[in-house]
Amino acid sequence: PPRSTLFPYTTLFRSAKATETDAPSKQPTKKAEDPVLAAIKAGNAIAIKEAGKAALCAVDPETGKPGLYLAANAGHTEVIEALLAMGAKDEPIKAAPGWTAAMVCAFRGQEGALAALLKAGGKEAATCTDAEGKLTPLMLAASRGRAGCCEQLLAVAPETLHAVDTHGRTALMHATSCNDSSALLRMLVERGAKLDEQSRDGKTALIWAIVSHQPHAVEALALLGADPSIRDVDPNDKPIRAGHVPGVGKNAFEHSDNQNTRDPGFRHINKYLSQWENRRKDDPMAPALPMEDLPWVVHAREFVERSAIEEVEAAKRAAEAPAPTGEEAEAAAADGDDIFGEADIADAAPVEPETRAAPVEREGFIFSR
Repeated sequence: PPRSTLFPYTTLFRSAKATETDAPSKQPTKKAEDPVLAAIKAGNAIAIKEAGKAALCAVDPETGKPGLYLAANAGHTEVIEALLAMGAKDEPIKAAPGWTAAMVCAFRGQEGALAALLKAGGKEAATCTDAEGKLTPLMLAASRGRAGCCEQLLAVAPETLHAVDTHGRTALMHATSCNDSSALLRMLVERGAKLDEQSRDGKTALIWAIVSHQPHAVEALALLGADPSIRDVDPNDKPIRAGHVPGVGKNAFEHSDNQNTRDPGFRHINKYLSQWENRRKDDPMAPALPMEDLPWVVHAREFVERSAIEEVEAAKRAAEAPAPTGEEAEAAAADGDDIFGEADIADAAPVEPETRAAPVEREGFIFSR
């Protein structure tokens, strides 16, 4: 039977596709961007001042975000100051789930823009929360490791250090989720953050650092004196496993004991906490010790040191080697930069073309070798 009979739908779809391909594409023409919005996004404060009230009413038609929020997102401090001087208000917007311009500045680490918004909005700008997670600007800044923004927010509203979101997490707990947050964690604890406070599910900042796979945060909290024996809340919907007592949560040591993980950082956390746990068996009050360097850091350091030694040795050998003379110098000059010069391939044997056997006919079929 013909192919069209066997595959009618394939033929139909191919015909339709060909028709669509042959037809000229009709793309909607993109409207020119509002010059005021373009000036806000570009950080042109002079154009914003000249626009006057039009700048206060500027809203991105695609996202619904006002000009003050757009300037904060880009970190344009001068534009923010110009808009605030004209009467702009930093209020929660519907386009983002209740975020303000101060919140987006804290999240993105825009320190200059955040300073301008805090100067205009004061404590209200530093204590606002979003509509869903009850996140404060301090929590957002801590979750991204923005130490400079955290210091600004604490200077205006120090009480936000003890605020909690809908899950009962503090700014200290949020700070454990980012890389290289050791200095930020120490600063928050020095300002008065409760080291062993528990979230709604019973997790401490140390446990949050473990489940976030952050070795440096685990080390920093352990050295600050975090208690590894505090247990979290055992969830009711947790599957039954051998050796587990229902209703008893896990402590920091047990959270790090995950035999199925492939993350080398998490295995390093487990090694560190296992050593601490063994010391606590002999002395329950044994403090934590500094963590060993991560294996890949040690390897990188050894590689750099070894490469430096090899370069010194190679330079020493080159300086001690005698300079080529006579025919050796001429051959080296003739080769130049060509790594396969005539001197290298003069004795090479010519490549013979490959000969193939003639096809053999057998029982009506032709076989080739």
